Amino acid sequence: MVLGWLVIALLALLQPQSAAASGAAPTPLADQAEVVELLRLSVPASARACWLQAEASSWGPWLDQQRGYRGRQLLWDAARQEGLILIGWASRSDWKSIPAATLDQVQERFEAAARRCLAANDPGTGKAASGERPVNPFPIVETAELVPERPPEPATSELP
Repeated sequence: MVLGWLVIALLALLQPQSAAASGAAPTPLADQAEVVELLRLSVPASARACWLQAEASSWGPWLDQQRGYRGRQLLWDAARQEGLILIGWASRSDWKSIPAATLDQVQERFEAAARRCLAANDPGTGKAASGERPVNPFPIVETAELVPERPPEPATSELP
């Protein structure tokens, strides 16, 4: 399973012209197809543990409760100092039916958890000016929507 998701991630990075990236609207049939959400985040090496901790305490438990959620992979790209998240959904409609306000609430919990962890390691990290929304310690670099491809079924030969 992990290998399959890694292949999807590599394909996404090598072929950024997915339907989502090109702006093409999905067809109604595509709404029922399995989909993988891809997120790339800026995650400095020094903050990697806090990213993982914040993910585990916020997005992880919340995702486990969502209809159509199939699992996720958290990957680290040391060269780019980025986290790569692959989230599997049974259908695009399951994923896209989640209200934006709900996602915003979970994101706020994630960011707050990340800021607490970072502040424990380095006081003053991630603070905003008075009256401003606090800074997201792990900003999103890219999002994409991927449709897993299934390899063709192996041909069966009929024996005489």
